[in-house]
Amino acid sequence: MRSIALSLFALAQAASFATAQNVVNDSTASVIAYWEPGDHRVYDVTRSVEGPKPARSSYRIALKVVDATDSTYLLECHYSELRVEAALPEDPRDQAVFRKLLYALDGLRFTVTTDETGIPLALARPQEVDEHARQVMHGILDMALDHGERLRMEAALEPVIGAANLAQDALEDIGNLLFPFGVAYINGREEHVEAEVPNPLGGIPFRTRQVFVMDRFDKEKRTAHMRMRQSIDPKAVDEDIENLIASCGGVGLAGEVREKLRRDIEGVRVDETMDIEMDLQGAWTRQLEFTRESRARGIVSRETRTYLLR
Repeated sequence: MRSIALSLFALAQAASFATAQNVVNDSTASVIAYWEPGDHRVYDVTRSVEGPKPARSSYRIALKVVDATDSTYLLECHYSELRVEAALPEDPRDQAVFRKLLYALDGLRFTVTTDETGIPLALARPQEVDEHARQVMHGILDMALDHGERLRMEAALEPVIGAANLAQDALEDIGNLLFPFGVAYINGREEHVEAEVPNPLGGIPFRTRQVFVMDRFDKEKRTAHMRMRQSIDPKAVDEDIENLIASCGGVGLAGEVREKLRRDIEGVRVDETMDIEMDLQGAWTRQLEFTRESRARGIVSRETRTYLLR
């Protein structure tokens, strides 16, 4: 999801033309949602991870506008047809548990509120994700051999497939698909904002510097192409280092152990890029490729997600 700073920037840019049709002229194009209840789009998504735990998956995301007011839209989102390729444990029962974990998002249905420009704001009904997470958890716990194992499995799995984790994964997809919304782009001009990326070490997010630009558009076809790149801001790491250390388990650590954790945090690198094709008539992403390359404690991982409008 984008940072609050970007959302405020977008709202400021959008305010002057929020009630007009999408602006497309020789130098400017806006990406503003002009949706009607019942509008829907379906995306085929592929996701690959290269690194210590390589995997590949594909799934479908259906978006439907279920309500619209002067200030908000309500989007229903549905995950389906999930397919996963990943290394599985040798033990058959462990395989069954692992498969349920890998397929935790399959069938998830939830609703998101956006502002009047299409910028995603929050889950509208968090209970939808809570209920889905409970069903997934129960399906796995039912494979426990006894009550003791069930309790151990529940304690181990809650951080992995809890509602918060499922919501984070789902909202990241929505955030990617709606990333360009709410901004008036001047062709060729770079916009610089602050944002955040997940911390590979598991602590609080890293602050980043983000640059995005519309590098071409066709005013006759009302389509546009945008690029985004962002990287961890070293200055922000220096400012946040004590909070980062604490959030990564450094409370109470001292001496060389603390210094090693500090070096690990200072050595983290996360770089993200987006390549986006947009339909400005009504405003929908047509095609998007997202990449995230992370380096932490000498381990490099690269994730790629591709979204294609059906």
